Amino acid sequence: MARDLTRRQALAGSAGLALAPALAAPGGALARRDATDHFAVDVPLPRAGAARAGWLTSAPVRTGRSFDLIGARWRDGREVAVQVRVRRHGRWSRWLDLPNALDHGPDRGAKANGTDPAWIGGARMFQLRTRGRPRGLRAHMVVAGRRGLNRAVASRRAQSGEPTIITRSQWGAASFKGSPGYGSVQMAYVHHTVSLNSYSKSEAPAVVRGIQRYHQSSNGWSDIGYNFLVDRFGQIYEGRAGGIDRAVIGAQAQGWNSVSTGVASVGTHTSTDVTPEAFNAIASIVGWKLSIHGVPAQGTVTLTSSGGAANRYASGRRVKFQRISGHRDGGSTSCPGDALYAQLPALRARAAGQSFDTGLSIRLPRQKVAQGKAATVTGRLVFPDGAPPAGVGLEVQARTAQGWVTQGQTATAADGGWTTQVLVPYSRALRARVPSNGARAELRSPTVRLQVKPTIRAAMARKDVRRRTRPVVHGRTIPVRKKQKVTVTVERRIGRRWVRILRITTRARNGKFRLKLPLLRSGRHRITVTTPTDRLGAAGKSKRLSLRVR
Repeated sequence: MARDLTRRQALAGSAGLALAPALAAPGGALARRDATDHFAVDVPLPRAGAARAGWLTSAPVRTGRSFDLIGARWRDGREVAVQVRVRRHGRWSRWLDLPNALDHGPDRGAKANGTDPAWIGGARMFQLRTRGRPRGLRAHMVVAGRRGLNRAVASRRAQSGEPTIITRSQWGAASFKGSPGYGSVQMAYVHHTVSLNSYSKSEAPAVVRGIQRYHQSSNGWSDIGYNFLVDRFGQIYEGRAGGIDRAVIGAQAQGWNSVSTGVASVGTHTSTDVTPEAFNAIASIVGWKLSIHGVPAQGTVTLTSSGGAANRYASGRRVKFQRISGHRDGGSTSCPGDALYAQLPALRARAAGQSFDTGLSIRLPRQKVAQGKAATVTGRLVFPDGAPPAGVGLEVQARTAQGWVTQGQTATAADGGWTTQVLVPYSRALRARVPSNGARAELRSPTVRLQVKPTIRAAMARKDVRRRTRPVVHGRTIPVRKKQKVTVTVERRIGRRWVRILRITTRARNGKFRLKLPLLRSGRHRITVTTPTDRLGAAGKSKRLSLRVR
């Protein structure tokens, strides 16, 4: 992702007149109807005293050429909000919010002063208005061309359960600048692109091309930020390059890009639901994408934030998410709009119904084992392309302070099933891993947690004592820890019942504990030593000790 660092680019032209020489070249690249191009113009703002209702509105700006996508950038200025309207067919459109560019971005991207673009579908005149006073305001525009899908390009071979996906070559994507980065897919973020919802089916590929061009030329990213896009007609587009079945790191949810995939609905859903066709398509692509990475479409996952200006959470913060979340759940944004956000519960259920058993799974028949006992771990491997899963070597790893450490190795059976045993001293998160073989990317299963119950060896210094003698309990906890909380519980026989009369908590140091009890009344007693559940171990319990006080 190093090449995705947001940076300022040299921008062609500074005003409409500066574009005239390029436009005058008939048959040139800028004059072609189907060419994708990017240009920018300065937008002077009136003095602050001219503001109306808190807005500073520019004079109408004529560009001298038609454009399809528009956004804004500026040198500096705090708390700036920007809106745009365009003149089409002799009439002004309504004012449209341009979302702040900090809404998303690469995980290590620099702060950007600017907005995301909005699709307007062809205009030559626009106005901007701002709250706040940005300095050096410029409008950035993209000419997306009018060509539709390239039907001459052969479609890729679909994998098992894969929905129909329009490839980058089919929609006319530009090349990735650099090399894609790879992480893992633990969840999916749903976005909207903040574009007019009135585009036609033939215009939809141009919308996607325009977004890519803006992300590359205005934002300075390596490629389009989203992993997938879905138009209002239910067509699914391959987004960022690198392989739709691989964990490609996008620029769609700053601080979470390396652990998620991003799907954007092409449109604005502040108050408008996605169409039924788009809803089904989003559920289909999200259900399939999570499935091939062995991730369920429903339920929650806890992830660690990588920080960033667009992130709601500071770096290092552990946050619980729904497996399918709205962008606003992880970012400082209103994306994907109130209407689409309200549709997410139904979307999760629909995606779960369309997911399937693929990827690498892991299961613990017993989630708790005694210390010193091996745990059985099982799972299944199903390749999304239907390749035979027999005889594939895999590792079972445990997460430690030093990272993921291999605890066992095995190979898959003819049906992809596998089983092995691991022995770990403490409670650990476990995962299965199939290493990359060059032709196929590395596969990782979701994690499961194995709880290990410690061994507590407790004893009495004397099992028969006089009333004026304080009994002593001592022993060891295994595995040895520098500090371990232990609780000693004393019960006394009263009639036919055992009644708890005392509970004392102390600490075992370097695995050893010794506790002198207070004076006890005459009678029969029994004593138990326990340890609580914590991140390194499940609750432990010693055998009961007998004590007689005379």
